Amino acid sequence: MQIKNITIGADPECFVFNTEENEFASAIGYIPGTKEIPYQVDELGEGFAMQTDNVLAEFNIPASKLFENDDFIVDILSMKNYINEYLEKEQSHLILKPSASQFIPEKYLNNEQACLFGCDPDYNAYNQKQNKKPELIAPNFRSSGFHIHIGYDNPMIETSLEIIKYLDAYVGIPSIILDKDKNRRTLYGKAGCFRFQRWGVEWRVLSGAFLQDEKTVRWVQKRVRLAIEAFLKGKQLPPYQKIVSIINKSNAKQAIELINEFNLI
Repeated sequence: MQIKNITIGADPECFVFNTEENEFASAIGYIPGTKEIPYQVDELGEGFAMQTDNVLAEFNIPASKLFENDDFIVDILSMKNYINEYLEKEQSHLILKPSASQFIPEKYLNNEQACLFGCDPDYNAYNQKQNKKPELIAPNFRSSGFHIHIGYDNPMIETSLEIIKYLDAYVGIPSIILDKDKNRRTLYGKAGCFRFQRWGVEWRVLSGAFLQDEKTVRWVQKRVRLAIEAFLKGKQLPPYQKIVSIINKSNAKQAIELINEFNLI
C-alpha cells in the first residue's frame, strides 16, 4: 500500500523528579500550559509547546519528514533541554526524569488535576472498539506515554489501522525487551492502542521511558522507519493474537522469539 508525504511527530510525557527530596514529584504549578491551551515555546519555533497532563510534563514537537532527516530526534532533545532549563529557573531542585510508571507521594496529589484521567478515549486497532477508561492499581500510581504521530496525505481509516499494526510489530514488540515496566499496561499502552487524527494516526503503545536519552529516541525513530517501510512493502505480519499477547503481557522471551521468526529487524 502506498502513502505519500509521510511525517512523524510526538507528544511525549515525562515525570518530574525532586532532587532535594529524592522522590518523584508533580509538574503542576511549575510547567505552564494545559491540554486545552498549551504553552507555545516560540524560542524553538512553530509547533513546539508544553503543558501538564495529570502530574506529568508533556510536550509537543512539529511534524517532520520521516525518512528525510533527523529532525524528530533533534526536536525531542531540544524540548527536553528547554523544559529542564525552564524548571531550573523556576525550581532548581526539579528535573525531568523519564520513566514508564511511578508511585507518586500523596502530598503531590491533593488537587483536582492530579486525579484526572483518561479524558479523551482511545481505541483498539484489532477489534476497533473504544478502550475502557483506566482504573488505577493504586491511588498514587501514574504512568507516562510516548505517543507517535504518523501523518500522510489523504488519511483513510483502513490505512491508519494497518499502520498501527505494523508499528505494534516492529516497534511495540521489541520495545518489550528494552522497557521492562509491566505496571503501565494496567492503565495504558496495550497492543493496538491508537487515536485517529486529521493528519493521520496517533500510536499510543510506547511509554515515556524511551525519552531517556538520544540513544533511546534514535531507537524509536529507527524502529518507526522500519515499520513504515514494512507497511509500504506489504510484508507479512505475525499473527495478531501473538502480537497482542506479547505486548499486553510484556513477555520479553516471546518477543525475542517472534522477532527472530518473522525477521522483525
